[in-house]
Amino acid sequence: MKKLKLTVMLAFMFICIGMISTNVNAETYQMITPGTSFETAAQIPEEGVDYVFTQEEQPEDGTTKDFYFKFTVPSQGSRFYTVYTKNLSMSDSFRTYFYNSIQESMDDGSYYQHVNDEWKHHEKLQPGETYYIKIQGYYGTGNIKLNVSSLEDKEADTMGEASNISIGKKIVASSDGDLDNDYFRFVPTVTGNYKLYAKNNSMSDSFKFKLISSSEEELYSSYYVHKNNEAVTGVKLQAGCTYYIKIEGYYGTGTYQFYVKQINPSKVGKLTLKTIPYTGISSKWSKVKDATAYEIQLSTSKNFSTYNSYTTSTTKYDSKYLLAKKKYYVRVRAYVEINGEKYYGAYSSVKSIKTKK
Repeated sequence: MKKLKLTVMLAFMFICIGMISTNVNAETYQMITPGTSFETAAQIPEEGVDYVFTQEEQPEDGTTKDFYFKFTVPSQGSRFYTVYTKNLSMSDSFRTYFYNSIQESMDDGSYYQHVNDEWKHHEKLQPGETYYIKIQGYYGTGNIKLNVSSLEDKEADTMGEASNISIGKKIVASSDGDLDNDYFRFVPTVTGNYKLYAKNNSMSDSFKFKLISSSEEELYSSYYVHKNNEAVTGVKLQAGCTYYIKIEGYYGTGTYQFYVKQINPSKVGKLTLKTIPYTGISSKWSKVKDATAYEIQLSTSKNFSTYNSYTTSTTKYDSKYLLAKKKYYVRVRAYVEINGEKYYGAYSSVKSIKTKK
C-alpha cells in the first residue's frame, strides 16, 4: 500500500513538473492567430517579439494549408530586417515564403523546415512598404515560431552620402545586415605613404576592405576578412584628393574597425658609438614609435659612397671584425614594413669612430 501511494505521489510530481515546464515555455512566446490569405494576413504587432501559432492537422485530400502574416516598415529611417521562422514541434514540415508589397516573391524558403529547423531572410527593406510572410504547411500538427526584427543602418550606403573621417583615428562601426556596404570619406593634407588597416571584430561572416578614388577607381581591395582577422596595406596618396573607404559586407552582422594612418617613421635620434673587442663598434640609438625595425649603415666614406647595411628590430647593433685603426661613419634609420614593403624614415645624424688595434 505504501509503495502504491509512493508511486502515485511520484507520478503526480512528474505531471506537475511537466505542467510547470509547459507554462514556462508558453510564457516565452506570445500567441498569434494567422490569416488565411494575403488579404486577411495577420498584422505582426511588434518587432523583436517571438510569436507562436499552432498548425492543425492538414486535410486528407492532400491539399496544404497556408498561413499569412504582414508587417509595415516605418516611413522614416534606414533599417535592415531579419524575418525568422522555426519549426518548434511540428511532426512534419513547412516552407516559409517572403513577399513584397505587390506580392512578388522575394524568398521562397527553398527547403522544408522539419523539427528545430530555422529559416532567416536578411535584407534592407523600403520605408513605408508592407511585406508578407507565408507559411505553407504540410502534414502534422505543432507549433511554429515567427519573429521580425530590425537594426538601424548607421552608416552611409553610397559614396555621395559617405561620412567624413579623420586620418589617424580608429573608426569602429557595424554591419547591420546582409550585403550592407558602408562608405567613409577622407582627404589627405600631405602627399605620402599611408597605412590602411581593418579588423573584423565580431561579424558572423566577412567583408572586403576597399580604397576607392573620387572617380570610383578601385585602388585597393582586401581578401575576405573573416571574424578576428585583419587586412593591412600601404598606399601612396596625394594631398587634397578625396578618397573613400568601402566596407563591402556579405552575410551576417557585427562590428568592425579600421583606420587610415600616414606612414612616417620619425628620424632616429641620440645615436652613440663605442669601440668593442675584436675591432668592433657598438651602436645604440633611441627608439622610434611604431617602427618595425631599423637599418644601420657603416662606411669608411663620409658621404657613404659605399657601405655595409644591416637590419635589427632592437635599438642596438654590434659590428665586429672591422678594419683595425680605421675611421668608420655610422647612420641609422627606422622603417615600417607592410606586406613585405618597407617605408623608411629619415637618417639619424652621422657619427664617426675609429676602431682599435
